[in-house]
Amino acid sequence: RDLDLQLNRKSRALRKLEAEIAENTATLRQLNSRRVELERSLNRHRQVLSEQLLAAYRMGKQEQLKMLLNQQDPSAVARALKYYEYLTRARADSIAVTKSTLDELTKTKAAILESKAALDALVARQKREVRQLASSRQEYQGLLVKLGAEAAAGRQSIASLKRDEAQIQELIAALNGLFADIPQDLSASMSFTDQKGRLPWPNTGNHMNHFDAPRPGSDMRWQGIRIQAQAGSEVQAISHGRIAFADWLPGFGLIMIIDHNNGYMSLYGNNEALYKETGDWVRAGETIASVGRSGGEQQSALYFEIRHNGKPVNPGAWCRSKRG
Repeated sequence: RDLDLQLNRKSRALRKLEAEIAENTATLRQLNSRRVELERSLNRHRQVLSEQLLAAYRMGKQEQLKMLLNQQDPSAVARALKYYEYLTRARADSIAVTKSTLDELTKTKAAILESKAALDALVARQKREVRQLASSRQEYQGLLVKLGAEAAAGRQSIASLKRDEAQIQELIAALNGLFADIPQDLSASMSFTDQKGRLPWPNTGNHMNHFDAPRPGSDMRWQGIRIQAQAGSEVQAISHGRIAFADWLPGFGLIMIIDHNNGYMSLYGNNEALYKETGDWVRAGETIASVGRSGGEQQSALYFEIRHNGKPVNPGAWCRSKRG
């Protein structure tokens, strides 16, 4: 249990860190895009200003005086002075815009350096987290090997299996109706019963058993489906609902239970990490956990059940393209 919870904390921390890295990467991409725009704009403003300054230079240092001396017609002089005013104002505007663009470009470059430094720090931290997670997984595997046949025998004993089943039954009975406020039409989604035969599987891995098939070495039957998948792969909610339970249980490891209303619940067990908390709302297809082997399993797999009023029902009858 301690190792399962430790893996859960590290996996959640790593997922949060990956989200931060993605956010910083997007910010850095936007800043670089803005930098390119500003540099192009600055070049255009510099070109315009250069042309204006060149024209002013060619007119001489005392353009206004020359206009007055060279013009005989007062109206022509007035027009020339007005044109000169427009030219001077345009030149001043160009200088102001160029300076403003240059200032923003300087700030953007500073922000890029700051964002890049933060991103580098996050990446370095992520590498450390990955190494720690790998070490925890090895420690976990070493413990399972050390326990060996004793753990396997204890896990598969009829008494142990019946105790686990009694505990999950008692838990579901306590949870039933806990969130009676779940709307029938959350986010324009169909009710759970209307989705029978069309629900997605929580993971695309291969199924390791059939529903209601005998469990090896006992007189009990499988009440759910074990879905083989790589440790750390995503587990998705099969429908909208609310998290009724998210914790560790003997035999099920890190387990999450979603209440879909009308007595329907879905169970996701033996996870490596739980990404949602009790009381959280979830959407269909939203990632809620990652596959693992918590609870002492020798192989990474997701244990998946659907229950109605506490009784297991065949997931293959509810999920697309019957499997398992």
